[in-house]
Amino acid sequence: MTNQIDEFLRSVTVLDTETTALRPDEAEIVEVAGCHWDGAFWHPRGMLLNARRGIPPEASAKNNISRRMIENQPYFDQAVKDIKGLLRWNDAAYFVAHNAAYDRQVLGHAWHRMESVADARVCDDQSRWICTWRLSRQVLGHQFGDIEYGLNYLRYLLDLDVPDGHAVHRAADDAMTCALLLHALVDFAIEQGQVTEDGDIGAQLHALCWQHITVAKWPFGKYRGVALSEIPDDYYAWALKNLPALNEADPGYDRDLSESVRQLLEGRLAAAGDE
Repeated sequence: MTNQIDEFLRSVTVLDTETTALRPDEAEIVEVAGCHWDGAFWHPRGMLLNARRGIPPEASAKNNISRRMIENQPYFDQAVKDIKGLLRWNDAAYFVAHNAAYDRQVLGHAWHRMESVADARVCDDQSRWICTWRLSRQVLGHQFGDIEYGLNYLRYLLDLDVPDGHAVHRAADDAMTCALLLHALVDFAIEQGQVTEDGDIGAQLHALCWQHITVAKWPFGKYRGVALSEIPDDYYAWALKNLPALNEADPGYDRDLSESVRQLLEGRLAAAGDE
């Protein structure tokens, strides 16, 4: 491993959160974990947190965190010092997560509830974040379905060195898996010439991560699986007014789908103007 790669890995916090709900604005964090590289091994560490509105059974069924497990734990706003230490909040050059948009939003809402504006800004600042879900799409280059970019799927696809006893949807274990995925993606990106070892690894990965990902097929609804180029204009007119995925102000906004639709419609307008 070169000094540049090692320096980058030492500078990041790979993190994961487990929550009470899928919507970031409704979710409370019930577990948070950070994973750090010491030059030889990744070291994950997590902590449980209580939830003022409780944890619903549908959340427990996914993350295996029960009401009894959190009832004597501190709330997020009571454990700020420990959380920041766990995440190296004030020192990490980058925060890395799988589907980082969700973790950024739930952490951002947690900080906002505390009126901690400076910490919330860290979550809003995309320059501080790298998403391994997006990076996987950029580096692996396959037209997988969404599930096949899931962290657990990639764990087995790439035969990551995850201990067999690791549990899916527990924060420390998922952070460890994400860290191993990041490590593998760095190697793949260098092998493929997408990243150069003699440059700033973090800056290159960040730029690669946030490049536009072209969406070729419509992901849901009546046109699910249909090529975007085959969908009629009247449906796009309806979708632009009604679908959260195309509304930048909505938590469900999909920046890659929106940009792909924009490019397609601009191309159609230009073609119509040339006729």
